[in-house]
Amino acid sequence: MTRQSVGCAHRFTFRLFFVTACALSSAAFAVYAFIHGNRGMGYAALGAMTVCCAWFWARPDLWTLIPAAVLVLFYSYRAVFLAPAPGVSGAAPTFDLYALYVDASFGTQPSIWVHNLVARSPTLMAVLQVIYEGLPLALGIAYAACLKNRERALRVFAAMFFTAAIGVLCYRLLPICGPAYLPFGDRCFYSGIACSPTSVTPTSPHLIDIDLAWPRNGMPSLHLAWALLNWWVHRKERIANWVAIPFVVLTILATLAYGEHYLVDLAAGFCFALIPWAACFGGESRRSGLIFGTLGYMTWVVLIRYRPELLSHYLSTWAALLASVAVPLFLVYRPGLKRRIESWLDARNSDRV
Repeated sequence: MTRQSVGCAHRFTFRLFFVTACALSSAAFAVYAFIHGNRGMGYAALGAMTVCCAWFWARPDLWTLIPAAVLVLFYSYRAVFLAPAPGVSGAAPTFDLYALYVDASFGTQPSIWVHNLVARSPTLMAVLQVIYEGLPLALGIAYAACLKNRERALRVFAAMFFTAAIGVLCYRLLPICGPAYLPFGDRCFYSGIACSPTSVTPTSPHLIDIDLAWPRNGMPSLHLAWALLNWWVHRKERIANWVAIPFVVLTILATLAYGEHYLVDLAAGFCFALIPWAACFGGESRRSGLIFGTLGYMTWVVLIRYRPELLSHYLSTWAALLASVAVPLFLVYRPGLKRRIESWLDARNSDRV
């Protein structure tokens, strides 16, 4: 046996031992988390295990395992990252009633309307709970699928990490908890009794004190932002694309049905997700994506915080929502649409000749 073959055998043995240890520890951590009711942490550990197994088969550099550790650490200490004042008890004002006031301009309270709709099916509610809490597993799978391409894996990790790091800071611009944390939250989202949307709509926006135990992680919705990045990163892969689209739709339903977000949070989430995507994958849409994503997100924050009356009419609110959804999708799919149009024009011109 040559020295080179011996070295290859040793490296394979090390990789096998290393990935087995990481996978088993992640699996044990996941079981522990699920037993103690911390399902988000359990899914994060399963996501890390998925990355470890994919790393063994893809054979990339050792640094590509760092996102697995970051995923577990973030979900282990996310309460510290998201807490408005760690170690401080009491209550502090939030802009929840501002967001609730603007949401009413859609013609109803979207979160309560969606909850009343899906609560009729316990199976659907259970599925939405898995979708909402299983996001870290989806992130792990999306990253693991890119490990064979080192540059792409680095870009995916950068986009996901940027979303978390900047998103946590952006929460401070407009502190919002979500409708489930308002005084009517237990009655409308957990009592099992249908709640009237009109009965909870404030006549005018004003600050409301909410316990500091609840994180101010409303705007933007990072759940939706990460789900959108999973979709946009894999949009050119047919199977992954058709899996990611329903995941995004179910994530939207889950965030509303469980009262974790207002509809305006999701609209801002589309704009916010465009920023890391444009920075890491934008290509010819990079500049326009960065500009629109930043301006779109900041416009929602400024209008809700300082001039919510400008969004009090349904035409302005629906127009802002449609623009926040349509423009990011157009910028993401613009290169593909451009190629299709050019090929169609070329084919048409050739037929004329």
